[in-house]
Amino acid sequence: MYFLYQGARWARWLTVGLIVLALMVALPAFRGGAWTAERLPGTLALLALVIVYGVVGRGLLYSESVAAFLAHQRGRRLARRQGDAQAG
Repeated sequence: MYFLYQGARWARWLTVGLIVLALMVALPAFRGGAWTAERLPGTLALLALVIVYGVVGRGLLYSESVAAFLAHQRGRRLARRQGDAQAG
C-alpha cells in the first residue's frame, strides 16, 4: 500500500492483479450447495467480500480521480528527487 500511495504504477497493477486472483479463488465457492441454510451465513460473508473487492478493483482500474492522485504523487516524488539532486 505504501508504494501505491507513492504513485508507483506497478503497485497499482499488482494490486489489481491480486484482487482479480482473489475473485477467481472466491467465485467457485458460490456453486452447488453454497446457498443451503447451514452455509448461507458464510456464503453471504464471502459475497460481501467479493463485492468489496470488485468495487475496489473497479476503482483502481477506471477511476479518473485515482489516476489523477497517482499522477500527482509521482510528480511530488520526482520533484523531491530533483530537489535532493540539486542540493547534493
